[in-house]
Amino acid sequence: MSTWTAAKRAGANRRQAPDWRARCARASLREGTRHRRKDGSSFPVEVSSRVIAFGGRVYGFAFVRDVSERRHAEEAVRQSEQRLLQAIRVSGIGIFDRDHPADTIYWSPELRTMFGWGDEEPRSVDSFIEVVHPDDREHVLAAIRRAHDANGDGQYEAEYRIVGRSGVVRWVLAMGQTSFAGDGDSRQPLRTVGAALEITARKQAEEAIRRANEELDERVRLRTEELATSNAQLRETLDTLRRAQDELIRSEKLASLGSLVAGVAHEMGTPLGNSLLVATTLSEKTRKFSQLAEGASLSRTALRDFVAVALQATGLLERSLLQTNDLIGHFRQVAVDQTSAQRRRFDLAATIDEIVATLRPQYRKTPHRIQVDIPDGIVMDSFPGPLGQIISNLATNALVHGFAQAAAGLLEIAVSPPRDGRITMTVSDNGCGIAAEHLPRIFDPFFTTRLGQGGSGLGLHIVYSIATRVLGGRIEARSAPGEGSTFILQLPLQAPDTSPAAANWGAVPP
Repeated sequence: MSTWTAAKRAGANRRQAPDWRARCARASLREGTRHRRKDGSSFPVEVSSRVIAFGGRVYGFAFVRDVSERRHAEEAVRQSEQRLLQAIRVSGIGIFDRDHPADTIYWSPELRTMFGWGDEEPRSVDSFIEVVHPDDREHVLAAIRRAHDANGDGQYEAEYRIVGRSGVVRWVLAMGQTSFAGDGDSRQPLRTVGAALEITARKQAEEAIRRANEELDERVRLRTEELATSNAQLRETLDTLRRAQDELIRSEKLASLGSLVAGVAHEMGTPLGNSLLVATTLSEKTRKFSQLAEGASLSRTALRDFVAVALQATGLLERSLLQTNDLIGHFRQVAVDQTSAQRRRFDLAATIDEIVATLRPQYRKTPHRIQVDIPDGIVMDSFPGPLGQIISNLATNALVHGFAQAAAGLLEIAVSPPRDGRITMTVSDNGCGIAAEHLPRIFDPFFTTRLGQGGSGLGLHIVYSIATRVLGGRIEARSAPGEGSTFILQLPLQAPDTSPAAANWGAVPP
């Protein structure tokens, strides 16, 4: 829309500006105002006008442009700038802008405050370097040189300390980007724009973390050294305990063997005593018979008497010696088995009979007795010595603990027929039983309820170790106070492929 006709058509718009003609009378005019539409709404316009004299008359031209979109864009830019400035003020970020050709630098108010400068005080790069901590200046200058290097990417980044006028040291992180003009050798820095942020709190936190890590590392190092020392001491103590345990186990076995020897010696005393008495009597009778024979006074009656006595004596002597020989045989086999731990095939019933024969002397001195119920024909490929050690320990345990208060006790050893290549052996007594709180611990090494009364606490532990580690079986105990105790062993007819040393029976695994 143009010329004065356009102005006339504006109607109310012209009336809103009574000096319209006066302003248009100037040589030229560019003015911003608002016009009103027919619906009553207003919108911003920009009016450009010019007055021309022609043919003795004066003509005025005017151009009206709707600038609503431009004003909206300008308002959006203004609001964006306000938000950016507000964000900068809130975050404390300082802005710097260096114009290299003009050699001028803009420092934002936030940056001036950060560096301790006045609002209008002119500042240069040298002024900036003066506030940088002396130890960080070379580092900062090197970062500036890299950012201005025409052959580089123009990036600027540096962490440094600044020293305020009061002497307070603060940390700053600065980042920027340099733009260049020209190419090749003529490429020169044009403008460097960047921002700086105080990071003192972050640095203090990092330093606190670093010190905490160093302290933690030192504590870990000291603790590791303590643990290493403790572990060495523990290993030494454990080795000492193992040696002591091995010695106790050997002592336990020797004590068991000693009881065996004592019992057999006692059993052999009777037949040997009888043999000695018979031999003495027969010797006396023979001497007298010899005297009669030499004196030619030997009668038929005397001869018959001597022969009768001799036959009786030799019969008694033979039975006593056979009994002694059997005892020695039992003792020899059991002693060899218990000291050598050799694997061999053996008849289970015969082997247990031999073991029980060596135990009877201990029981013969008491009102208690042993009863055995084992089927014939069970052959095992195993270790009779360790098996005998189990029976011996359980029998001794019943004698010492189970029958301590019983008037007459019974120890029963029973074996069920083999099933799936295994036998089930029960060793039970009708003694006083085991307290419920003690039952879970009876197989633990050194556990004893007779501490200080000669018990080592290894007897049942040795039983458990032999049953599980040597014979390859399982063992469990069932008991209740006043109802006796039953030990149930499940053993394979063929032991696992092991070659245990007697000295290791019952040792605690490392």
